[in-house]
Amino acid sequence: MKRVTLFRNGSDIDGKLVAVTHSTTLQDILQEANKKLGIDAQLIYTPKGAVLDDVLFIRDEDVFYISTGEPFRKPGSKSASTVSEPASDITKKFIKGHERKMSSGTTSACHTTEWVTLNVGGQIFTTTRSTLTQQDSGSMLARMFGEEKTVTWHSSVDESGAYLIDRSPRYFEPILNYLRHGQLVLDKNINPQGVLEEARFFGLTSLMDSLEEIIEDPAGSQYAN
Repeated sequence: MKRVTLFRNGSDIDGKLVAVTHSTTLQDILQEANKKLGIDAQLIYTPKGAVLDDVLFIRDEDVFYISTGEPFRKPGSKSASTVSEPASDITKKFIKGHERKMSSGTTSACHTTEWVTLNVGGQIFTTTRSTLTQQDSGSMLARMFGEEKTVTWHSSVDESGAYLIDRSPRYFEPILNYLRHGQLVLDKNINPQGVLEEARFFGLTSLMDSLEEIIEDPAGSQYAN
């Protein structure tokens, strides 16, 4: 069994102890927060403001801050003195059975959950952090979505919480498929030169080598527009 302390978002007083066992779910913790803190608990934040989305991350004696849907507020901050209420214009994003709410125009470190949503040139892609990091540890995507201690990149997010990347979605799709299974597959109407430019941007060296071979081979012309 583990013991965790729950506080209201923005406060470090009147905390409540909650027991966490191997069968405890996030919903169980939120229900306990409802009863013990007397609020409509919706989100669980770590002291650094990350959304807790998996009970496997919980350690004994951890401290969490419970919100009713509003963004994280550091205890003792000026804004923490006001009573929090859910904002109607905050967009809901569902993550592993609970709601994450983010307002538009924010910037977020790219390491809060295994599943991530990308907005690439206006097109939405959903994938996992492990997919984005497993092929090339030195790539831009690996720096964006690697383990928390190695993250060196922050990205703007849109109103739904998707990470914004200003690149071509047409050429990003084969790159994402390559990251998923390690094989480069190009549709006949995709110009490999365009995919190569994107691979260079993302720093995917192994993919760059494969694309350069396709472009140098006369048979690669079958992919050109």
